[in-house]
Amino acid sequence: MLPYTARTPRFLHLLCLLPTIGLTVLFGDLVFLPGDGLLDAETKAQVDGFGRLIFGFFTFVGVFLCGVFLYRFIKNPWYFRMDEEGFEYAPGGVSLGRIKWSDVERLEYTTVKQGGAISPKHLRVLGVYLKDPAGFIAARPLALHALFEARRFDSGTPLVFQSGEFGGQHDKVVAQMRECLARAQARR
Repeated sequence: MLPYTARTPRFLHLLCLLPTIGLTVLFGDLVFLPGDGLLDAETKAQVDGFGRLIFGFFTFVGVFLCGVFLYRFIKNPWYFRMDEEGFEYAPGGVSLGRIKWSDVERLEYTTVKQGGAISPKHLRVLGVYLKDPAGFIAARPLALHALFEARRFDSGTPLVFQSGEFGGQHDKVVAQMRECLARAQARR
């Protein structure tokens, strides 16, 4: 099974791309196209200057998101890859860096609280407990420190994988992770 690479299915990127294109075209027509386009002139006349500014902003955000989803649809980047030496995790396309099995203390299922204070849900996650979690957090971008500290406070580790992270292969991937960790610990 090694090396293992997990990717998001392409159709999910396409599923995000299509409505984004539709809304971007609709907002762009409302703000930038004179006369009748998709919307009639009467509807466009009801949108004042501030409304045009807001819809213009959302048009530019939509164009950016169209580019992101199109790139992900074409390239279909990985979000997790693992080999005998370690693994790399890139949620949202941002890599957290390579984590060696020798830096991992243990893998253990734990629960984290998700949701608001009114009705929080407890989710079962796989926690990757590191030997030096403070060093792991310090090596990441400053903007992510608060997120990792909150996750560490909640679950005891800054790095967790949700139960469905690897789809139907979740149990196989976790078993392989445990085997790699056991081999790395035996080498010490």
